[in-house]
Amino acid sequence: MKKFLLAIAQQAPWHSRACAQHSVGPAAETPAGLSFAASAVMGLLGGLAAALIFLLSSALLATRPALVLGLLVGIWFAIPKPTHLGWSQPLGSKSAIAIGLLTVLKLEILAEIDPAWIPVVLICAAAWARVAALAARQDPLIGLGRAQPSARWVSLVIGALPLCFFGLWPEPVWGLWVAAGITLLFARSLRPDHWAAPIAVRWMACEVIYCLCALALMSAASLSEFAEEAPPGS
Repeated sequence: MKKFLLAIAQQAPWHSRACAQHSVGPAAETPAGLSFAASAVMGLLGGLAAALIFLLSSALLATRPALVLGLLVGIWFAIPKPTHLGWSQPLGSKSAIAIGLLTVLKLEILAEIDPAWIPVVLICAAAWARVAALAARQDPLIGLGRAQPSARWVSLVIGALPLCFFGLWPEPVWGLWVAAGITLLFARSLRPDHWAAPIAVRWMACEVIYCLCALALMSAASLSEFAEEAPPGS
């Protein structure tokens, strides 16, 4: 448990590399399995933080400005400070531009969702995108090593926790689950030898795919309910 908590602390956005090396020693390296699970926990915490900021700021601001604040918190959590060599991919100018464009796209997508569902989508997208980008393949990152099936399944279970909470109770919300499946398929297609983007860019791309699928499925469900409620001949 101590190693797991330390792995989570190493991936926290406020944890510096110098502090990490002081904690585990200059030659120490976090196992890939713990890195996977810790990343899933940080994704969940990042989604919760973004949703909380959105809820608090939406009481004073309009939906879009509140979303901007929430997404900025999400970006802060999406750029961790891990010590494992496989994670040390610096963000260049192209990666920064990609993250900016993906954030704008995510903002426009979320702005079209019912404000009551925005915190739910923020949490589910952040938590599931992290685990999908890592657990969809045995070799998600060059230099990280092949992940054991148990580590991948543990991270998937952690990422699915908000889906189980919001997508099963009080009634199933299949749009959240279908969006998760599509995002997982998208993440599986991201071969590291074909697209060697930093992990933060991969996470953001998976988040955009999840939000886009959730918007499309929720819109389709709303149209279906409207068609069922419409009186004949209207």
